[in-house]
Parts: sequence; C-alpha cells; structure tokens
Amino acid sequence: MKRVSAVIGAIVASSAFAAAASAAEVPPCGQRAQLIQAMKQMFDERPKATGLISTNELFELFVSPTGTWTVLVTNPHGISCIAAAGENWDQKPGELASRVPTN
Repeated sequence: MKRVSAVIGAIVASSAFAAAASAAEVPPCGQRAQLIQAMKQMFDERPKATGLISTNELFELFVSPTGTWTVLVTNPHGISCIAAAGENWDQKPGELASRVPTN
C-alpha cells in the first residue's frame, strides 16, 4: 500500500486527481499518462503485459527491474485506476503453468 500511496502523492502533487485521492474507499485513479509517468519516475516500472478485461477496459501490468509491479485498469476515456501493486515480481512462466490444474 505504501507504493500506491507514493504514486497517489505524486499525482496529487501535480493536482491530477485530488478529489479521488481524498476518498479512502475509492481506488486511486487519474489520467493514464500521468499515472504511467509517475510509476516510471518513482519505480522505473515499464509495461510488461496487457489484456482486455471487457469490451471497455484495458488491463496493464507494469514491472520494474527491482521487482515492483502495478496493475492498471483503464477505461476508454483514458482514466486509469490502480487495481493492485506489490513487490518481488518473479517471472517464472514454466513453473506457473505446471501448477495450473487441468480438468
């Protein structure tokens, strides 16, 4: 949660979305370009993967060389919300694939 707060602080400092940041129950949201710039500057996070959640929402995963990661969900109007963030990202596709149960 510290990472999300840091990104929120950077965006609020640039007055991008002060109203959303003041409400604790609202996910941290703002203009996609501003959130991506803050994640790049603060954590060196870069795009790693994307996918469509629905016909209207884009899922994006950003990862840094040090293992921090952030998931953004973006609507068609360019508003993104931080859906999740964390540390210790570890890319192990072979191991993960072998753990998925098959029915």
